[in-house]
Order: sequence, then C-alpha cells, then structure tokens
Amino acid sequence: MAISFSLLFGIAAGLTAAGQVASSTARRIRRMRRDTRARRRQVDELFQAVRDKAKLTLDLKREERKMTAELEELRSSVTEHDRLAEARRADEALLYVYDERRMPNDSGFTVTITHSSFQTLSRGAPEPVVSSWRMGRRYLVWASSAKLAVSKTLQRFPPERGYVVKGGDPYPSDPEEL
Repeated sequence: MAISFSLLFGIAAGLTAAGQVASSTARRIRRMRRDTRARRRQVDELFQAVRDKAKLTLDLKREERKMTAELEELRSSVTEHDRLAEARRADEALLYVYDERRMPNDSGFTVTITHSSFQTLSRGAPEPVVSSWRMGRRYLVWASSAKLAVSKTLQRFPPERGYVVKGGDPYPSDPEEL
C-alpha cells in the first residue's frame, strides 16, 4: 500500500498543480478578454471621436465656403454700390443752365426735374441719360422768385409729359461764378 499511497499522493499533487495552472490560465484569459473589451471600447470611442471631428471639420469647411461666397457677393455688391454712388455724386455735381437770359433783379434758383420713364419719351436714349432723368437733373433757373422759377421750368417740362419739378431753392453760392 505504500506504493499506492505515494502514487495517489503524486497524482493528487499533480492534479492540484494542474488545477492551479488551469485556474491561473483561466484568470489570465478572463483578464485578457476584459482588457481586450476595454481596448475595443477605447478604440470605438476614439473612432467615434475622430468621426465627430471629421464631421465638424467638414461642416466648418462647408461654412467657410459659404461665407467666402457671401463675402465675394458682398464685395461685388459694395463695388456696385460704390460705382452707383460715384455716378450719383457726379450727376449731383452736374448743374444744367435753363437759359442764359435774365433780368437785372433775377436770382439763381436750383430746380430738380425727374422723369421716371424717360426712355418712352426719348426712344433710343443711352442708359446714362435715362438714368440721369430717373435720378433727377438739377437746373439753374434765373427768376425773380422761387415760384416764378418753378413756373418757368414747368413751361418747358410739363407734368402732362411725365416730368416732375421740385425745388425752387436759392442757388447756394454766387451764380456769377458759373
């Protein structure tokens, strides 16, 4: 029985050792699986973060392109408005003389005459001329009073033909300098 007791003891020790190795291996496998899941979760989170940042970058680039297009449109609009404002200032600086005839007591008056559809009155008129009538032309009229200056202007530019006469303001500086 001595052989069988030591054999049993050896088998029991071997099984215990095998059980410890199996238990240790099972723990390492569980730990590896847990670490693998944790790393996979980290990779998924990082992947999602990269996707979110890529989407944000794409949205920002779209916004930048849109804003660049708007900026170009605004620059174009500002340039156009500057050109129109310059043309308007040039037209405002232009002063037409109604006639040279005047009496000794006459004073200079500025009268603004507009015609909203001058192209129907004067077919084939160039666009700058039509535009100047639409915006209004300033005339220097010699008369003894503002009322007479407007009346004199209405004789040449009657409302029945579409003209609108405004003003009758005294000329702001010395008309003799003209």
